[in-house]
Amino acid sequence: MKKIQLIFQLSIIVIFQIQAQLVITGPNELCENAMGTYSVSGGTMPYNWDVPPGVTVSPSMGTNVTITAGTNNFIITVTDANSSTTEDVTVNAKPNAGTITGSNEVCVSSTVTLMNSSGNGTWSSNDPSKATIDNAGRVTGISAGNVTIKYLVINSSGCRDSALHSMTVNAKPNAGTITGSNEVCV
Repeated sequence: MKKIQLIFQLSIIVIFQIQAQLVITGPNELCENAMGTYSVSGGTMPYNWDVPPGVTVSPSMGTNVTITAGTNNFIITVTDANSSTTEDVTVNAKPNAGTITGSNEVCVSSTVTLMNSSGNGTWSSNDPSKATIDNAGRVTGISAGNVTIKYLVINSSGCRDSALHSMTVNAKPNAGTITGSNEVCV
């Protein structure tokens, strides 16, 4: 009798699907109450964004979101179907631009001085054709109309605050013409 040998070969193929790790991209520092744009890559959609109270995220799901900081440091958490990742965000305080004090009016070709107690800021006019302002806060009227003067303060973190001051530039009054005799008896 002949011996019949049967050989079965069993092949098992194992496929591993490696998911890319979740990665959050965006600024790791924001100024208080400022907005930043963030995105996530890797993992599997959908993504769910989570931030603590006092911080807002819009929209709360998706690849790209806008986050508005509060006043405290916070952690962003993004979760997909398989994992989650976090990103620490430092919130830097805004400077205080204070209040602008001084006159609300200036005449054409005249100068008034405005003041701001916060220091370290820069002055500007929203319409230099109406009024200009120099680094010392001296406003010079150029032509009649309304103008807004701005005092901008930027701190070492790049955070900014500004104070605004509305002014009216008045036209020069017309003194008229003097008429009459140009001789006087003594």
